[in-house]
Amino acid sequence: MWDVLPHTSKESILRFDQIQPLGIHPQSYTHTGFKLSKEALMLFDEHLYWLLNGKMGKELAAVKELLQD
Repeated sequence: MWDVLPHTSKESILRFDQIQPLGIHPQSYTHTGFKLSKEALMLFDEHLYWLLNGKMGKELAAVKELLQD
């Protein structure tokens, strides 16, 4: 997924093919206070589930169909 984060004008890429744990050291991340909406988080979860298990949920299937049109 390609996005522009709200707190900066820099572009950001969310990659689903390289999932890594986030360390607990305070300098390993920056908390911005932003979070995904319920709908966006649901779509993210479905995409992750599809990558891990090969089963596509109805929301992700609808997005895929929309993008193919």
